[in-house]
Amino acid sequence: MRKILRRRLRKLKKKEAGGSFRRIALYIICGILGIILLVYIVGILYFSKRLSFYTKINDYDYSGKTAMQAETDLKQRLIEYELEICGRDGNKAVIRGSDIQISYNKPLNIEAHIKQQSAFLWPFYLFNRKGENIYYQASVNNEKLSDVIDSLDFFQKDLQEAKSAYPKYDGYQFVIESEVYGNEIDKEVLEKEIKKSLINLEENFDLEKKDVMWHLFMIKIQKKL
Repeated sequence: MRKILRRRLRKLKKKEAGGSFRRIALYIICGILGIILLVYIVGILYFSKRLSFYTKINDYDYSGKTAMQAETDLKQRLIEYELEICGRDGNKAVIRGSDIQISYNKPLNIEAHIKQQSAFLWPFYLFNRKGENIYYQASVNNEKLSDVIDSLDFFQKDLQEAKSAYPKYDGYQFVIESEVYGNEIDKEVLEKEIKKSLINLEENFDLEKKDVMWHLFMIKIQKKL
């Protein structure tokens, strides 16, 4: 009889131990889910007024910024904006945004982008490392830009005229004289190329890397033909 009672008592203790373990596991799972839910809700509240993860504007990181913070910073960047022009022989010049009345070509509306991203999707943006890049282009005062370009060193120095290859008699025979690239620049074409860089708010305009010198040279030749 005692043996039977002992066996039953052991079974009851095992059941109680198993039940306690399941309760503890359930509490832990509920706790973890509760924390996840709490973090998700806090994230919704946070990103309802801020740009989401990996959000860039004109290639600058504005993740977690409010509309006011982003717009203030973008306006300040425009005030301080400069385009450095690099020519041949190390010649450089700078066009300042303030000198050409540079401005954004449309009103900044960061609030609309925040709403479009949807705060409920903030976990998706957390793992989407490609992010989003928002672009605002600029506009300039054409008359002021023309005046600034006229004052550049490229138009103040002695310029060498571009020439195409041509046959030349050297006293014995005709030989082909190589073309001369020169450093003479077609102002109208240069202004268009510089304006493209200004509109896209680029920081550097390299005549060589952009093949602008070659492009300008070919236009000069075509005009002479």
